[in-house]
Amino acid sequence: MVGPGTGIAPFRAFLLHSNRVDTKFKLFFGCRREAEDFLFKEELNSLESSGRLSLLVTAFSREQRQKVYVQDKIASHSTELASVLVHDNARIYVAGAAGAMPKAVRAFVRAPDLMQTT
Repeated sequence: MVGPGTGIAPFRAFLLHSNRVDTKFKLFFGCRREAEDFLFKEELNSLESSGRLSLLVTAFSREQRQKVYVQDKIASHSTELASVLVHDNARIYVAGAAGAMPKAVRAFVRAPDLMQTT
């Protein structure tokens, strides 16, 4: 699941109300600044601690000199993500920001070498 900014809302609801206990949910969340924009921080950390969320990856684009976005974090987890997409029939859901992010996620999934990275 990729939910930058307010795009996190549908994934939060899904995680809180889903009865799927056998699924390993991975969430990539991005915003500008952790202290100002990290929506549902405590809930998401709790979901990860409890195991309900198997991976929480955050990107705070304005907290370092070079901006880091969720698509950069996806790229840094590309081997693991490619493996679950190819071998476990995983799905990627994107909600939130328009522009470069959805296009970058789509490019990752459509990459011709996705099968070779697993």
